[in-house]
Amino acid sequence: MGLSALQGASAAALMTIKYPKLFTCAVVLAGTYDLERQYNQINLALMKKRNIEEESGIKPNDFDVRSAIKNTQAIISPFLIIHGKEDENIDFQQAVDFGETLIKFGKECQTVILSNKSHALFSNEIFEKYIIPFLRKKLK
Repeated sequence: MGLSALQGASAAALMTIKYPKLFTCAVVLAGTYDLERQYNQINLALMKKRNIEEESGIKPNDFDVRSAIKNTQAIISPFLIIHGKEDENIDFQQAVDFGETLIKFGKECQTVILSNKSHALFSNEIFEKYIIPFLRKKLK
C-alpha cells in the first residue's frame, strides 16, 4: 500500500491498517479518509488533483488502497479523530463518516468535530483537552 499524495492523519490511519500490531491507538487530525471523495470534491484545487493523479493514480483500486474508510475492517487500534468544522481543505464530513464506519465495524472510536476551527488544528488547547486525555487512557 503506497502512501503517496497523503499526509499526516491520512498516512497515520493507513499505517494502522498496514501494521495493525504496531499501534496501541491512533490520533488523527484533519485527515482524508476517502481519497476518491477528496479527489472528486468540486472545490479541490487543480494542483491538488494533479498531485493525486501523479502520485496515487485515479483507478478505483488506487483510491481504495489509499482510503482508510474502505479498509476499516483491518483496523484494530482505538482512534481519536479530530477535525475542524470550518476546514477549507478537507470536508469535516470525512471525519464523521470515518468515525461512524469504525463504530459500524465494532471498532473503538471517538470523533471530535470542532466548531470555528479550520484545517490547522495542532495547538496546545487541542493537545491538552483531547489528545493527552485520550493517550493517557489508552496507554495505561
